[in-house]
Amino acid sequence: MTNDTEIAIINAARHVFSKHGYKRANMSLISEQCGFSRVTVHKYLANKEDAFRQSIQKIVEDSLLACKPTIEAYEQGQPCWETIACLLEEWRKPSFKDVIDPLVLHELEYYGQEIAPDLFKRAYNDIDNLLEYVLSDSEKQGCINLSRLNLTTKQLAQLIVSSISGIRHRIDMDDSKIERQNLIQIFAQATLVQHQ
Repeated sequence: MTNDTEIAIINAARHVFSKHGYKRANMSLISEQCGFSRVTVHKYLANKEDAFRQSIQKIVEDSLLACKPTIEAYEQGQPCWETIACLLEEWRKPSFKDVIDPLVLHELEYYGQEIAPDLFKRAYNDIDNLLEYVLSDSEKQGCINLSRLNLTTKQLAQLIVSSISGIRHRIDMDDSKIERQNLIQIFAQATLVQHQ
């Protein structure tokens, strides 16, 4: 069971990693950031690697929680592709959102893949599953048609997530939202239901 002290320490660790990157972060900086002694910090975080893993774990949990209102909006009638655009935006928000320096962000992503590949895989599985749910349900309702794409809803969900990830890594943050919207528009057109 997570208590307030543990939450404060993990949030402080996340802030330190966001500001300093993985290499420059250390337990003393985390202690300073949260205002607890290093002894207290070490009760909850074994070392820097553990602090980083727990920070990523919290991001994964926050990402899934952030998507819950969008799924509820979909179930209340929000259109498929609007829902998918919102899910992709909400899923991405809880990451190391305080990172200003793109080099620090790339460093955090690199070390994240090294230290916590299972958590990254879980995060991608989470968003894949959410998109698959929306696509599958929309197809059953006749709102979209995947026949021209010759893809299953699972394959399309994975393709969307992979494409969005690629955009995020290749394009400036300011331009990535526009490109994400363009990509969603392409998929929306490709799955348009043809009325005869």
